[in-house]
Amino acid sequence: MNDNAEQLVYLARGEQALVARTGDVLEGTYRVLAITQGQIEFEYIPTGVKQTLTLPARDN
Repeated sequence: MNDNAEQLVYLARGEQALVARTGDVLEGTYRVLAITQGQIEFEYIPTGVKQTLTLPARDN
């Protein structure tokens, strides 16, 4: 989702729903590094390991 030129993503973990923006820290352990049309890049803060979540293609 694009909110006034800012990319937002809605994430779910079990019953919990989160709204994330670039730079946000989620649950005190993951930092959102980048959001693009095709993926979200996270950093696992305790170890500094970067992880990528690929987003499914959207039908227009």
